[in-house]
Amino acid sequence: MNSAIGNYVPFDATINSAKTVITLNPESDMESDKIYYVAVTAALEDMNNTPVTAVSATFRTADVTPPTVKFSPSHGELDVPVSKRITITFSEAVRLLNNGELTSSNADALITLRKDNASGENVSFDATVSGTKTVITITPASGLDSNQIYYAAIDASLEDKSDNAITAASVTFTTVAIFEDIAADIIGVGRSAAAWGDYDGDGYSDILLTGFDYEGIAEIYRNDEGRFYKATELDGVYFGSVAWGDYNKDGMSDILVTGVDSTNSIGGVARIWRNEEGSFTEDTGVNLPGVYHSAVAWGDYDKDGDPDILLAGYDGQSSIAKVFQNNNGMFTDIEAGLTGVYYASAAWGDYDKDGDLDILLTGNDGMSRVSKIYRNDNGKFTDIG
Repeated sequence: MNSAIGNYVPFDATINSAKTVITLNPESDMESDKIYYVAVTAALEDMNNTPVTAVSATFRTADVTPPTVKFSPSHGELDVPVSKRITITFSEAVRLLNNGELTSSNADALITLRKDNASGENVSFDATVSGTKTVITITPASGLDSNQIYYAAIDASLEDKSDNAITAASVTFTTVAIFEDIAADIIGVGRSAAAWGDYDGDGYSDILLTGFDYEGIAEIYRNDEGRFYKATELDGVYFGSVAWGDYNKDGMSDILVTGVDSTNSIGGVARIWRNEEGSFTEDTGVNLPGVYHSAVAWGDYDKDGDPDILLAGYDGQSSIAKVFQNNNGMFTDIEAGLTGVYYASAAWGDYDKDGDLDILLTGNDGMSRVSKIYRNDNGKFTDIG
């Protein structure tokens, strides 16, 4: 059994005792809804030695394969967007079991959409059917909830043109968890700065917060398995910046704070608070220029193993931007030649992948807005223009 140009189909042939019927038996079942070609050559003759004429025929097998059903999102899929529309795609056009047309008007009745599982809360939706009758799109009436399991199903009430019914199918999927207010008991502030850091070494990120609440504040909130409790109050500042960093290499996160303090110092303040097993003491031996409208960042620019300081802001007379080298907890201005800025932002990063930290600096220099990158060449900083 062989088509003129198709794939050969292995078979076994038998002939009856009267020599009038040859039966072809394929080695495996023929495929559904396929065209087959069979031919007999002129190698046969009758009892009078008259050759038979070569003949051939083609036929199509019956369609006995039901349409496949594919859901999107797929079963078990996670982090599904809450705006996602659910689709059911069939491998061929489908209709109702009674040979009726599948339409957007009758599709809703064939589908189930619930929260959690098959017994969960019903979810209102609208279903639309594509013109090809191969896709049903399910649009929830009010979108999907975040971080929610959904169950979607279609029953076995559809068939193809050959009356092959689909198999009932279902999926469950989970939508993405989006941010929501945890109602943490944290003071509201303006003119503020905040940073995460694990000051007590328990593996949870705690909060350092400064800002203005009728007066300057500086507070640390301890993260106790997702609940926040005010643990420490420091001298308050606002219009400032904060950063965590272990400047004395004792394994505990210390604090660098700048801003305007309660005395309304003309030039602002810059303080390092040393972390001593969860209690904070100002290191009065550190002499940094006080600034506000400021930015600070820790970074080991000289690769000696301890974090140095990048500091920018307004000191009461002019805008400044400086790098202070950390030598065992003592800080020295390296006179890096940076453009002074206030309303500043500053960050370390190795933009040229040479293994040392470069500087990104933005703000106002008193005349215009500034954005600069300074390349670190063995501890010397060059404006790359």
